[in-house]
Amino acid sequence: MAKVSQPTEFFVAGGPVQSDRACYIERPADEQLIRNIANQRFCYVLSPRATGKSSLMGRAIKTLRAAGQLAAGVNLSQIGTRGERIDAGRWYYSVAYRVVRELRLKVELHAWWQSKSALTSDQRFVEFFLEVVLAQTSDPVTIFVDEIERVTDLSFHDELFAMLHGCYGRRVSEPDLGRLNFVVLGTATPSRLCAEPSVSPFPNGSAIELPDFTADQCHRLAPGFPCDRVAAFALLDGIHAWTHGQPYLTQKLARGVARRGNTLEAVDRVVHEQFLAPNVAREEPLLSHIRRMLGARTSGTRQALSALAKLAREQHPIEDPGAAARDLLLLSGVALADRNGRLSFRNAIYASVFDEKWARSAAPFNWRLPATAAAALLLGVALPFWYTQILPRPYVATLTADRVGIGAAQAAYRNLARWPGFGGTATRLLTGAMSRYSARAESLQDVMAADAVLRALPQERKTADRLIAEYWLRRAREAMNGENRDRALLFALAAVPGRSDSARALAGELIGADYGHLLRSVRLRTAPAQWAVDWQQQRLTVIDAAHRVQRFSLDT
Repeated sequence: MAKVSQPTEFFVAGGPVQSDRACYIERPADEQLIRNIANQRFCYVLSPRATGKSSLMGRAIKTLRAAGQLAAGVNLSQIGTRGERIDAGRWYYSVAYRVVRELRLKVELHAWWQSKSALTSDQRFVEFFLEVVLAQTSDPVTIFVDEIERVTDLSFHDELFAMLHGCYGRRVSEPDLGRLNFVVLGTATPSRLCAEPSVSPFPNGSAIELPDFTADQCHRLAPGFPCDRVAAFALLDGIHAWTHGQPYLTQKLARGVARRGNTLEAVDRVVHEQFLAPNVAREEPLLSHIRRMLGARTSGTRQALSALAKLAREQHPIEDPGAAARDLLLLSGVALADRNGRLSFRNAIYASVFDEKWARSAAPFNWRLPATAAAALLLGVALPFWYTQILPRPYVATLTADRVGIGAAQAAYRNLARWPGFGGTATRLLTGAMSRYSARAESLQDVMAADAVLRALPQERKTADRLIAEYWLRRAREAMNGENRDRALLFALAAVPGRSDSARALAGELIGADYGHLLRSVRLRTAPAQWAVDWQQQRLTVIDAAHRVQRFSLDT
């Protein structure tokens, strides 16, 4: 803990904003969510990344607990999802374990879970809530499930939502289920999460919208600038002109301006330094995430990029480009829809980064054009066309797929490389496939598997070094979001050999002006309800939610 507090610590750029922070901006969604929970309505908050979902969840949990209710937050990023390979029972148990821990229930969960092994996994999960959660409590219980989009990788995700739907349908026969409510949050659409309307909880649920901050709401950040109120409002108006109130961009840009002089000229300068510079625009976490979403070879990608290019070129709202393309543009966050359903850029930063040139460069190669041209060629050129375009197609499709295993990628590479003239293409495509595999990897073991493939290719050592460094940078940012500063710093330093500029910049941000003032780290089992430091006596006193007092000496 630091003795001093820097002015720039007012803002939070990256990770949830705790509701007790001065920079937390309350929106109508805060009150709407609590009201619907009070009415025991299934709620869902589905919006693009970095729009405040986790912050909203944190505030709701704190509000419910302050009112004497029970609330548990489950983040699915902490539970592995690997498609068909994950065992349903193990996945449900992992969720149940986190619920028990969040609610602080006294139960031998493993023994209870084993005793219900005769039931299917979803049946056992319902019984868990009836016999463990509700049986040991008497107050309303709300379960928040964050990053719900991760369940789409599960083979049993339809059964999961059918189970949730069933919990609400059984309230008549099981009155105690009336005390149990669910809130899901993530970046997805209801139809993508559960395609079958008859078992979906979404049609009867309450959608909680998270619009960007208005200019007046942004003015609440004025205390973060060391200048008078009028000047701070002018700065925030300039910031809003660039971000249109997108929460993450607004907080990050405001923090940068507060550090760089608190002038209107600093606003444009910081925008270009943090978002628009060529290298930064590719590495900035949120912009990089949007690039990956729009560049992935998924349904609607081509139409989405075509619509984005048209939007950038014509500079006025466009009509619906198709359901899949529309969902991709909205969920990526790059676009928003007006009341008539027409799409436009979400803000000026996105319009500058994802312009027509970028949209055209990111569009996947259209194989139909060569095929159409080949029909008009003479027989003498048909064979070369078949050799160059048709023959490699299955191998190219495998190597350019969004998700491909290492074994399948290597097999496609070997089959393509053995044909004369395709060696360079095969190497380039395998490098791309391993780059995507490494970017999705959740463990160092997976990263090293891709690394071994790359290092066996000629002249790809730098790529391998960069991907390992990017893995450590991801781990560093995860640790930052979890407020584990020391671990984040270690991960950032591990990334220096492959991504020196980005890693050093992140390490510098972590160290900051207050790092030298850190005296001691104290890890507590639970978050304190109150705490105080007696600097003269070098003592830390903590009171937890159960009114138990702990005292620590900062000298030992």
